[in-house]
Amino acid sequence: MRLFDLEIEGQTAILQKRKVRELITREPLPEGHPLRGIIKGDAITSQDLKRIEVIKAIADYSAYRNGHGCFFPAAVVRHSLIEGARKAKIKSGRATIWKNLQGVLFPAPAEILILRDGKELPTYDCLLDSLPRGMSGVVLQYQAQIKLPWMMRFQLLMLDDNITEENLKDVVNGAGLYAGIGAWISGGYGRFRLASFELGTLPDQGDVAGLLQPA
Repeated sequence: MRLFDLEIEGQTAILQKRKVRELITREPLPEGHPLRGIIKGDAITSQDLKRIEVIKAIADYSAYRNGHGCFFPAAVVRHSLIEGARKAKIKSGRATIWKNLQGVLFPAPAEILILRDGKELPTYDCLLDSLPRGMSGVVLQYQAQIKLPWMMRFQLLMLDDNITEENLKDVVNGAGLYAGIGAWISGGYGRFRLASFELGTLPDQGDVAGLLQPA
């Protein structure tokens, strides 16, 4: 078991947008919120999605933010790393490793903050209107955009000692180039590069549960 400290640096802007079913797991909406009474079950009606104020409210509410600022869940980062390993065909010996990573690679903490110039980023930069569809002249999607520069510092817990440090560096760089992070990756968003990678120190007695808690 090993722990690595790393930093990634954005190469393109980020877009963030949760799925509607993720929104209903959040805290109750306050009185007067544009989405109050609109999110029903795990869906929003097509009629409501023609209202610009609702579309913008969804984009704002679906950006990842906590008491410190903007973040990505560790699960999102983990998915990016594993997809990067798959798409880049990272190998250990003759075998690709992306399937093995699913049970042994864990980013921490549970909520990984997005930083700018080394400081927490309180909120996104703007709402980007994108992917027009449906009725002519009506934009049915907005997404929270975080522009350059941005960076993320986090740790990687690796349970398999057969996967080398060089393998993991290749995985991170493969993720930044091929998988990206966030929404609309095919549009060129969410690309990053590995800026630093060092062997960290495991907690006393190998107790790693605290690593996976929110920041």
